[in-house]
Amino acid sequence: MTTPSVRPRRTQGVVHELEATGETVIFDEAGRRLLVLNEVGAIVWYLIDGRRTLDEIVGILAEGVALPRAQLAADATRFLGELEQQGLLEFAPLNP
Repeated sequence: MTTPSVRPRRTQGVVHELEATGETVIFDEAGRRLLVLNEVGAIVWYLIDGRRTLDEIVGILAEGVALPRAQLAADATRFLGELEQQGLLEFAPLNP
């Protein structure tokens, strides 16, 4: 279960990111698949660095996206869960 204090980080399997026609596309060479991200998904993807917590990511989103923070948190949590299930990210331990 994802909590606000977890630190998501990308896995090594993601090898390419492409930006074309205003869309962000992730190519996962290991899984041989493409994932097209919407605008908010792309922002979240670029904020995943293994240092920022989910709560910090939501805070950054809330500064630029005109949606209630609770909705952003729920959407980001769901999105990160989907990425984790696909093997595109993992959650870093809270202690460095």
